[in-house]
Order: sequence, then C-alpha cells, then structure tokens
Amino acid sequence: MFGTQPRIPGPETSGIQPSVKQSLETQALELVFEAARADDPSAIFLDLTRRKAFRANGRFSKFGPDVDINEAKAMSFVAESTHSVPVPKVFRAKTFEDGTTVVETKYILGKTLQESWPTLSVEEKKSFANE
Repeated sequence: MFGTQPRIPGPETSGIQPSVKQSLETQALELVFEAARADDPSAIFLDLTRRKAFRANGRFSKFGPDVDINEAKAMSFVAESTHSVPVPKVFRAKTFEDGTTVVETKYILGKTLQESWPTLSVEEKKSFANE
C-alpha cells in the first residue's frame, strides 16, 4: 500500500478518446465552412461540434466525426438502381485520418420533408411511413 500512487482515470480507462489533431483536409473544410458563413450566413445548415453542413459553389457539404459515409453509399446506390427517385449526385465521400468524414453532393433547392410534412395528406404521410 505504501509508495503506490492512486490511479487517476485517464483516456485509456475512462473511454474518452485522446484528442486527435485535425487533418489538413479537415482544416481546409473548416476554412471553406467559415468562408461560406462570411459570404452568406443562410448557407450554414448545421453548426455542431461534431457535425457541420453548408452550401457553397452549388454543392452541399457535411463533415465531422458524426457524419456517416454510408449515407453517401446509399444515395449512390439509389441513383444507380432507379431513375424514379431523385437523389443528389455524390461528388465526394471520404473519411480522413483524423476520423472526420465528408460527404459532398450537388445542392438541390427545395423543401425538406420536415418543412413539407404539415402540408401532406394522410395518404402521402402513410406512403412515407411505408417506405
């Protein structure tokens, strides 16, 4: 007992990952994000610690550690499998060495389902629920 130091929880015991230095790619995305904000604040759709989304140069980009690359894979699959479902073209989907994922698609102007939901009929809502 004497001479031993008490164990202080650290990243290896607490489940908290040590911070990872941002990759150059992530730093570049942060700069483009901030430039988009300065140019047009309405271009920013989401600004959270682990996920950001914005529009710039006719493209919609989202990036962060909580962005799932499988979303881009699913969009590409749907686009290749059917022409009846409008899906934005995926330009880039990549996970960087720091764990940040970026998904970049064509920006399509329109209403989100959240915006449209109150105006949908019961049948249209059922149709979405069944999909």
